[in-house]
Amino acid sequence: MSAYVAAREVDPTNEYILGNIGLTHMKKGNYEKCVEFTKLALDRVQGFMNDTKMFSKDNRFEVKLLLRRAASLEKIGEIEGAKKDLDRCVQLEPNNKEA
Repeated sequence: MSAYVAAREVDPTNEYILGNIGLTHMKKGNYEKCVEFTKLALDRVQGFMNDTKMFSKDNRFEVKLLLRRAASLEKIGEIEGAKKDLDRCVQLEPNNKEA
């Protein structure tokens, strides 16, 4: 976590750093913090213009973030939010078995 926090000081809006901070919180059972940081990462990814979006044909990173947030939302009892994230995963990757 300390490496990600240090990296965030250098690049506070980097979606990978934010996503990994969220993942670290998830692994520690800090689901609210996971949701918070994953939302920040998703805001960055979803804010990319379609013609410049690196993930326009490969949505793996966005799907990973959505799956993490859905799992964390489920843990804190926010089932509707989790379902919304899973629906978005299926929209991005219709054959995603995890979603």
